[in-house]
Formats: sequence, structure tokens, C-alpha cells
Amino acid sequence: MHTATVNQVLDAKDIVGESIVWDEQRGALLWIDIVGQRIHRLVVSSASHQIWETPSLVTSLGLRKDGGAVVGLKKQSPSGITTITFKNWPRSNKRCPPTDSMKV
Repeated sequence: MHTATVNQVLDAKDIVGESIVWDEQRGALLWIDIVGQRIHRLVVSSASHQIWETPSLVTSLGLRKDGGAVVGLKKQSPSGITTITFKNWPRSNKRCPPTDSMKV
């Protein structure tokens, strides 16, 4: 039998944190807090944690090949699907603008 040691690296204080995605290009973990209406990014090498607040319940997150992401939001757009780019990810908390296509 093998054993492993697990250490907590961040206390994100999420209400419902899930949908973790590994961004290999940036060496970062991204995940959502559905009820907390937030998207998180943790850059593993620097332990830099960034949060993006969303205007409604965020339900899913998937990375795009171009470096952006597809995000499902409960009330954001008629389709419930919104795209974002991570070119200028905020250095601190930032509220997501109420548009169909968001740049972060």
C-alpha cells in the first residue's frame, strides 16, 4: 500500500469550488466558485492567486487553444455561454463586465 502526503497550498474560501482546469501554457490551475460567483487562477510556480468576480452564477470553465476560455454563466448572455481572454488578467479582484465577450 502506498501513502501520500497532501498539503494545502491555498485557502480560497470557496462556497462551491469545482471544475478545476490545468493551463499547461501558463502553469496555472483555474477553477470556479459557482455560488461565490468567482473564477480563480493560481500560478503554481509563484503561488500567485487571482480572482475574477462574475455577475451571475458561474457554471463551467473550459480553456481555448488561443489562450482564452469559455465560461458558462447563469444570466450573462441569452445562450448562457460567454468567452473571455486572459491577456490582461487582473492583479487583484475585478468584477466581470456585463458583456457577451469579456477580456480579462
